[in-house]
Amino acid sequence: MLRLFVLFNFYIFSLYACNDNCTPCIEKVQDSKSIKNKNLYVIIDNHLRITFSPDNQNAVVIKKDPFLHLYLIKDIQNFKYPFMFNDKHNSNLFIVNQKNSKKGVFVKSQIGLNSFAKFSTSLDSPALILDKCSFLKGIVTPNGIIEESYIRHFINSQDSSYSDIGIRVKDLHNNVVVKDSDPFFNNNPFKIGDMILLFDMKRVKILHSLCKIFYFQKLVQNIK
Repeated sequence: MLRLFVLFNFYIFSLYACNDNCTPCIEKVQDSKSIKNKNLYVIIDNHLRITFSPDNQNAVVIKKDPFLHLYLIKDIQNFKYPFMFNDKHNSNLFIVNQKNSKKGVFVKSQIGLNSFAKFSTSLDSPALILDKCSFLKGIVTPNGIIEESYIRHFINSQDSSYSDIGIRVKDLHNNVVVKDSDPFFNNNPFKIGDMILLFDMKRVKILHSLCKIFYFQKLVQNIK
């Protein structure tokens, strides 16, 4: 009987936590103090926060990303319910700050370190992109939206570094084409205008996915 009671209450809580207006998302942002003084301090562990700032941090900085201006800092205050990540695609997304939330979708994916993602609706920055169960999908900065995958790479990498193969690419007629090639990059086989067709014997179609491979892997092979 107790088990049924617990399951029933968990079900009711899930319905409340995952509704379409994302009121619990706003409450979590408030309770976690993930936005303070118009700055992001997103709690991702009991004592760790992700913050975005182009300026030096006064907090205890564990590491920083000089390209995305992300900092991982210590937090002496414990918060038991940090924002977590979820690999599953979810169409029910919200842009959320400490006062409001709006439903929307990504209309542009992040491409590398200079072309940030875009969302269909907007709120005053800073804000978070969350799914209906408060999983973190991105953070809204003055420069644009940094996607979940780049945040996770920053958290998980030891030195906050990115790999590079000496090229920059673009979409052209549903193909991925080299738009810039570094002639001083060691053993660079690519020339401007080259079309990248395969990676690991799989057809290359999506630019932002290929860029993640470039930046997140230590060694890139089997590109044709």
